[in-house]
Amino acid sequence: MKKKSHDNEFTFNLEGLSSISFVVKEHKVTEGQPYDGVTCDGRTITVKAGRHNSSEVAVWFNERINIGGIAKTYSSHSPSSLNFAVTGTLVFNMKNGVTYTFDDFVLGQGHYSGNNNWWIGSKYMVGVTWTNVDQQYAVNLVSDTLSLEADIITDDPVGSVIDSAKLIVDILSNRQVGSGSIAARTSESTTAVELFLFQMDNSDTDINMTGFYKRP
Repeated sequence: MKKKSHDNEFTFNLEGLSSISFVVKEHKVTEGQPYDGVTCDGRTITVKAGRHNSSEVAVWFNERINIGGIAKTYSSHSPSSLNFAVTGTLVFNMKNGVTYTFDDFVLGQGHYSGNNNWWIGSKYMVGVTWTNVDQQYAVNLVSDTLSLEADIITDDPVGSVIDSAKLIVDILSNRQVGSGSIAARTSESTTAVELFLFQMDNSDTDINMTGFYKRP
């Protein structure tokens, strides 16, 4: 009997976001399960694939994260099994014409307590894993995230790390688990990045911009 492919939808919520695009670089599904590609409509990405979890897909996901971070639901640990995962280039198209590009973005779906929960990550993402987020933690989070984009900005970028950290503390005051910080390349400059904070829910993520940093 042919395995069934599902339309697995995941939505990105960001003020001023018009649409997204996602160019798949690699994908992984559990052996024997179908995979029919990825489409984008507005702010929603749809992965057309079967739903049967396995440890092999989780291993594949974690290898693509490498030393980076994960934003996830329900757990502060890496996934142990997933239905499928895709990696590629994610682009945010803003209403003002600006685009933000996330390289090697990884999206995966697992199964937890009767629900299909989602995981996102990147080798450029720093996950929020400490529940007592304070100003110093947020400053370190900003610094660590920016250090992963050293090819775009310097180790001492122009911009207010302190102000960005204060905003992150405010955003994370009610919920830390499921959060990750990542910098995106921007069409506004070849020597600047915009810092984003992702906060996961079961099938979507709320995103905030926290700072714009450029090379001195």
